[in-house]
Amino acid sequence: MIQKKTSEIFKKIIFCQLTINILIAFMINFIMEICGRKTFSASILYMTDHTKVFLYNMTLIFLSLCFVFLVKRRTFAIVVISTFWLAIGITNGIMLGYRVTPFTVVDFTLIGSAFTIMGKYLSLSQQILLYISVIIVLSLFVFVFIVAPKHKEKIKLRRNLVMVILCVVGFYFLTKSALASGMLSRYFGNIALAYKQYGVPYCFTVTFVDRGINMPPDYSNYAVQKAATKKLKDAKAPLAIKEGTKTRTPNIIYVQLESFFDPDLVKGISLSEDPIPNFRKLKEEYTSGYLSVPVVGAGTCNTEFEVITGMNMDFFGPGEYPYKSIMKETTCESVAYDLKDLGYKAHAIHNNNGNFYGRNKVFSRLGFESFTSIEYMKNVTMNPIGWAKDDVLTEEITKILDKTEEKDLIYTISVQGHGNYPDTIVDENQTITVSGIDNEGEKHAFEYYVNQIHEMDQFIADLVNQLSNYKEDTVLVLYGDHLPSLGIDQKDLESKSIYKTEYIIWNNFDLPKEDRNLQAYQLSASIFSKLGIDNGTLIKYHQRNMGSKKYNKNLKILQYDMLYGKRYVYGQTNPFERTDIKMGIDDIVITLVEQDGENVKVHGKNFTTYSSIYVDGKLVESEFVDNSTIQVPEYTLEDNAKVTVSQLGNRQSVLSTSGQYVYFVSR
Repeated sequence: MIQKKTSEIFKKIIFCQLTINILIAFMINFIMEICGRKTFSASILYMTDHTKVFLYNMTLIFLSLCFVFLVKRRTFAIVVISTFWLAIGITNGIMLGYRVTPFTVVDFTLIGSAFTIMGKYLSLSQQILLYISVIIVLSLFVFVFIVAPKHKEKIKLRRNLVMVILCVVGFYFLTKSALASGMLSRYFGNIALAYKQYGVPYCFTVTFVDRGINMPPDYSNYAVQKAATKKLKDAKAPLAIKEGTKTRTPNIIYVQLESFFDPDLVKGISLSEDPIPNFRKLKEEYTSGYLSVPVVGAGTCNTEFEVITGMNMDFFGPGEYPYKSIMKETTCESVAYDLKDLGYKAHAIHNNNGNFYGRNKVFSRLGFESFTSIEYMKNVTMNPIGWAKDDVLTEEITKILDKTEEKDLIYTISVQGHGNYPDTIVDENQTITVSGIDNEGEKHAFEYYVNQIHEMDQFIADLVNQLSNYKEDTVLVLYGDHLPSLGIDQKDLESKSIYKTEYIIWNNFDLPKEDRNLQAYQLSASIFSKLGIDNGTLIKYHQRNMGSKKYNKNLKILQYDMLYGKRYVYGQTNPFERTDIKMGIDDIVITLVEQDGENVKVHGKNFTTYSSIYVDGKLVESEFVDNSTIQVPEYTLEDNAKVTVSQLGNRQSVLSTSGQYVYFVSR
């Protein structure tokens, strides 16, 4: 009798929903870690070495499963919640195969851009498999919803809701305790290492709840004014403008080089020839040094953001892209705004899609007056995996210099060095070979990379040659945005950091060579200092206070005030108006529309392969003929038809539209 009762109790424990949820939470957590760590043994080691952290993440998943007690379709709810967590883990594992940065909530904001570059990372068969997987999962949801039984007993909603609330409150205090003890952290200096140390579920959740800059505890008008106007007593201020420096206003050209760094910094490999002889020569002759950047393997726009604004990305949420968050809502002080008072015109150039990272809108909130993206470039050639080669940028830079009378600030973003780096030979004309890498696929990837940066190095030489003979004083700033996603670890590097690239400040006049290692957010302040320019709140701050113990503390106060606070530093107003940015430096003009037999021909100026025809506001299928002609095959225009030419970016989004041409049959 006693044995029978014991057996029944044991069965209830085994099969009760709570026990099932605990087991499911354990399995999901373990599978997520296998996906991120790549091996079963590494996940076992993590579970044993970081048992408390593993149990915490398991509790987080279990907490999400507690909500099934509020619905009758518990099986369906469990399947949906479990699929959600597993999808995060699997996606993280896939993304770590192509880049160093783990999967974060911010990546959801890049879905539109992801579709346009999917073909550069996934083969056709892999893309088909991905779509089939999505269809299978959705079908599974429908099947489970229809077939899975409902909970038979009446739900005690009040009791269950109280239970769920108690679980949430309990988990809140557990989290506070874990943070206080140091078992967990909300600050991720290295997000890739954080995922390994604190687990995928926790880190992914933090990237959702921790966005923007948290208000500093001592934030006030007084603290802001003090940070903005007073020099910190212990500041070493190596970027301070030297006494007697005259203000100079040359053209200032930034070239952010995609995934560019010196392969000689990698230990244990040798190259058949130097892939970057021109960059190396410039490094020896002009101001240069290491540049600490906020990202590795991906996240170009965050390095870009630091250089343009002088803001430190460490103060933002883990994995956050300000371009996809706060910069969608407000303008922000930048080098473009800072130089306007000195008569500069600000331009941006990028040989990739204009709406990637939302740049076509963000740049107007950073003070740029024009933005020339690949959709407006005429002589573009592609590398073997479909990224535009950088040699086209020389023509675009010089075009702006020749077209404008004012001093120019030109911010250029290259793309040729972008991954995914192929693990097979895709270019039989490669000249540089690599030795010291045993894995054949990794060797092919590295060889592809060094040959691409070899071409980028030639672009640098051609650009410098053009600017050397230019009649106006010019400063050229060259730097890598981040290391390539080639699985390079810091122990493999002479620099001992995967967050260090290099920079050079070239000029065609007489700036002295002053080598110094910098953070990306200090680079513009360093350039301006050499020119005797201190325009800009953060430019002044970096020039005066670098090296102080309170340097980062006060910098965070200023950044919070400028973007999220009351803007005390500007007298509680926003002095920066969004610019009416012009896409492309050349106007796209229709000069004639004619009916040529069965076809329509549109003639004009500055057409590109991204130009498309709209008739009466509707997109029609067209063919690019040349830079002055686009053809609409087998189409007849009606009288009084209104024809325009639009440049289309990712997913056929309209970047700009020409003036309207009205077609009359009588013509």
